[in-house]
Amino acid sequence: MIDPGRIRSVEHSKLAGLQVADAVASGIHFGVRVNRYGETEPAYLRYLGSSFYRYKGVSLGYGIKVWPEDYDVIKTKAPEIENLAGL
Repeated sequence: MIDPGRIRSVEHSKLAGLQVADAVASGIHFGVRVNRYGETEPAYLRYLGSSFYRYKGVSLGYGIKVWPEDYDVIKTKAPEIENLAGL
C-alpha cells in the first residue's frame, strides 16, 4: 500500500537517482523518436540495453514497459518502435 504522506517532490538536481532515471528515459525516447529528418538514433538503446532488467531473457514488458498500449499495437502506428525489439 502506498502511503501518500511519504510521497514528496524533490528537485532532480538534488537526487542522483533521478538524474540517472532521466538519462535512461531520454536514451530510450531518442532511440524510438523520429526526428525532423525521419531518422531515429537506436545506438542509445544498444548502449543501455545490457543494463535493462530481464525476465527469462526478455526486457520488453519487464525492464521496458510500453504504455498505454501493447507493443504490437503501437508498432502498427509507429514502426520506429521496432528499435526496441531484441533488447
